[in-house]
Amino acid sequence: MQHPFDFAVALGDLVNNQQYNETRLMIDLFDGGKLVNSDSGKPGPFGSGDGYNGVQGQDPVGGNPPLQKPANAPTAPGPASVPLVNLANEPFWATSFREPPGSHLRWYAVMGNHDMKIQGSIPDDDPVWRAFIRAHAVGSTKVVGVPQGSQGDACAGFTDPNYWMNVLPTVGNTTAVPADPDRRIFDRQEWIDEHVVTTGIPEGHGFLPENTRCPAQPGTPTTPASVLRRACYQWIEEPFHFITLDTTATEGLENGNLDPLQFAWLEEQLKRSSTSYFDAQGREASNPAGKDRLIVIFAHHPLGSMVNPGYPWNEQMGHHPPHVEGGVKLGDDLRELLLRFPNVILHADGHTHQNKIWGHKDEEKRTSYWEVNTSAIADFPTHSRTIEIADNLDGTISIFAVVFEAAVDPNVRAGSGIDWVVDDPTPTEEITAGARQINEDWLASAGREILYNDPQQDFTKIGTAADQNVELLLGVPFPLPTGGRPGQLAATGESTLPGAQTAATILLLAGALLMALLRNRRKGRLHLEAFSCRPLYWSGAFS
Repeated sequence: MQHPFDFAVALGDLVNNQQYNETRLMIDLFDGGKLVNSDSGKPGPFGSGDGYNGVQGQDPVGGNPPLQKPANAPTAPGPASVPLVNLANEPFWATSFREPPGSHLRWYAVMGNHDMKIQGSIPDDDPVWRAFIRAHAVGSTKVVGVPQGSQGDACAGFTDPNYWMNVLPTVGNTTAVPADPDRRIFDRQEWIDEHVVTTGIPEGHGFLPENTRCPAQPGTPTTPASVLRRACYQWIEEPFHFITLDTTATEGLENGNLDPLQFAWLEEQLKRSSTSYFDAQGREASNPAGKDRLIVIFAHHPLGSMVNPGYPWNEQMGHHPPHVEGGVKLGDDLRELLLRFPNVILHADGHTHQNKIWGHKDEEKRTSYWEVNTSAIADFPTHSRTIEIADNLDGTISIFAVVFEAAVDPNVRAGSGIDWVVDDPTPTEEITAGARQINEDWLASAGREILYNDPQQDFTKIGTAADQNVELLLGVPFPLPTGGRPGQLAATGESTLPGAQTAATILLLAGALLMALLRNRRKGRLHLEAFSCRPLYWSGAFS
């Protein structure tokens, strides 16, 4: 059996800061079929803005022997000592997601903490900080260090923006870089709106039409509604109901939570696709107005990272904004809610940069679902994941979850691996006049090696065999309709169950993940099987 991808989901943190230029690059990269430019900086008194202007003083070296710029690569601008980082800042061709013979694959966006916080950690609901960082980001100063002996204060500074407001203006802590108005800081609503500016599909990448989204939170005297607006939405493709949560809190650090408005909206969506469930007191409840569907949840934070207590800055300023009155909802609250609805089969998330799978169950209610966490392309093991959900036609469902990485040669050194010119995948006709020839595959391979040799590497994040290529089983929670879904997208490979029919196939990237299992061979219990399989590769480069 071969079944094409139905859609892709980006599970958040595809950028490092809540900036326009980073967000725009991410959307263009995922839309594909164009040259995209990751460089930042406009011509001015502090340089041309072309090439690398960061704090890194030398190239990452990779393994042994060290990586070197290919001899036949173009001469990049900037100091000769940093040729690789300059090449990585050149415009490159984005292929992105395609189905034969080249039409777009749908992709959906999930907000992560880096998408809406500076460095993914600094709260954005302090009005003084908001004004300060929005002026600083587009300017010509960049932090290169902190005062001697204050490293501990710098770590604490992630909970106190006043620290950074003292560091940034101090001589010796910063260096001059080309300014760029495109580095402007996004509010949450602006981030959502930018997804409407797209050449990909669907329009809005989940945020349109408006009536598919969760309710908007009101603003406060110090924090506008555009900052507090959560990026959550849902859509239905029978027999599935897909629900995307926004676990990124404006307040607090990098960890997540759900505001009460979103939590109540989620419960209503769960009821909408359930003819029976358990109420908050654990009693069985019927819902004749509902329709049974298989429910899949997408979010950035796993349950274990949803521990953000909320609103520290607003407490200091003497008020509790309406969006957190009554208390935010944390991971235990979400787990308890999902286990009240037997039709929930999968919760897919990212954030941790690791491969990990958990089975959640309530013995008393005899309900269960799978939580699948997938690593990131920003760190080793640079995995994404495919998920295929199949009806086994025997009262069980299988979710096949398979990790994959870029389909590029692991060796980029001279005399082997990828030749910069001969093996360049960029279509010649797409190179604009004056553009440097960039080999995306070479950079993707070099980047993977550099991440492997990162001194801060944590090899446990690759996960165990039971966290990588697995078949996850659940019992069918209600009679499923006959006949597989008719999608026509990129093939995922042969099923291990010849009698099964595919219901949905999903691609999860950069902490996103793909569904692959709903089956219960043992009544009332979760069952996981790890298996060895030929890895599935996506033939594209994420530089």
